Amino acid sequence: MGGNSVRSPSLAEFGARAVEAWMRGVFRARPGRVTKWDASKQLAEVQPLIQIPYLDEEDKRQVESATIVTAVPVIFPGAGICRITFPISDGSLSIEGTTIKATTGLLIWCDCSLDKWLTGKGAEVDPEFDHRDGHNDAVFIPGFNPFGAPLGDVPTDYISVGFDGGLQIKIEKSVVTVGEKDAVPTQFVALANLVKQNHDDIKMMIQTFLNAYLAHQHTWSGATEGGTTQPPLPAGLTNTYVVTDTAAKNLKAEQ
Repeated sequence: MGGNSVRSPSLAEFGARAVEAWMRGVFRARPGRVTKWDASKQLAEVQPLIQIPYLDEEDKRQVESATIVTAVPVIFPGAGICRITFPISDGSLSIEGTTIKATTGLLIWCDCSLDKWLTGKGAEVDPEFDHRDGHNDAVFIPGFNPFGAPLGDVPTDYISVGFDGGLQIKIEKSVVTVGEKDAVPTQFVALANLVKQNHDDIKMMIQTFLNAYLAHQHTWSGATEGGTTQPPLPAGLTNTYVVTDTAAKNLKAEQ
């Protein structure tokens, strides 16, 4: 045989390459970036961010981008009717004049078809499609960031809810505060019942002084005549100050 002959792969090599080729199309979990977002259905199109390596016909390593995954359910933390949501961006979202970069997170592929279950209300279903490891049977958990683009600050001694570098609710062991990231609140929120009681006390004090003032008279006498002065203000004058409730409609605090 000539020196330029090509060696045919053995059966074992052929099988290994076939399995490798199949495995390249089977994903388990990898980071992804949102390229399209439907907030009404909580569905996204997501670009996997790890390229797929392969060997070309000359056994040279190459890479290619993975296909965008469509109709991906986005998972927000929650249970029952309680949940936590946050804005998802495809790169075009703007909040108060600031453009929000596209959301990254973790794509997780299920091993069976999700189509039938996703069209229902959470009951057990026959998948009807019996394929395994389908490319579009994925879900997306937002918030998976690379080390080169971490959150701006992650507190180590309290829970924070809010905007990275902006307004936050800080839940500490003994107090809850609201403010900017670096703010140090020194005042407690006024409570409606205590403010109203304070107003009631002020009104009562004003009324007491007013009653005394209205009843104030002087008796006088002279060489030829005497008498009593009239009250300084007309009779029947009342305190018209109205005490109102200063309660917030949706924000409560422990007394």
